[in-house]
Amino acid sequence: MAFLDEAIVALLKANATINTSVGGRIYPIKAPDNAIMPMITYQRVSNIRESMLTMEQPKLTETLFQLDIWVSQYIGQSSGISTLRTISKNVRELLDAYRGTTSGVDIQAIMSENEFDYPWDEVAKIYGVTQRYRIFHRE
Repeated sequence: MAFLDEAIVALLKANATINTSVGGRIYPIKAPDNAIMPMITYQRVSNIRESMLTMEQPKLTETLFQLDIWVSQYIGQSSGISTLRTISKNVRELLDAYRGTTSGVDIQAIMSENEFDYPWDEVAKIYGVTQRYRIFHRE
């Protein structure tokens, strides 16, 4: 069985620019302690399954999917923000309006729904951007 999160990670890692930017560091829900940055974490926020009276076609599922992009202050404040903005832009350009089959998942549409800065974390010294995507796919 193919899973949506595996398909999204495969898309991100297949993009050389994004994969190089984060060094392949893409983690589910929570990054490991002392993870190297920049990196991306991801999670499903909600999953709504369409109910069908007939089972002739696979059900369409609507998933709200969140990506969090993280960059450390230690690469320099201005370059840290610049790096964060560049990675965010590359991810959005890859995913927004994507349609296709990836890792066995039939993705009907990905739509960028929201993007916002994560509040500065004084303890961890990191910058972050949260992106949310509405994804329609068949399970």
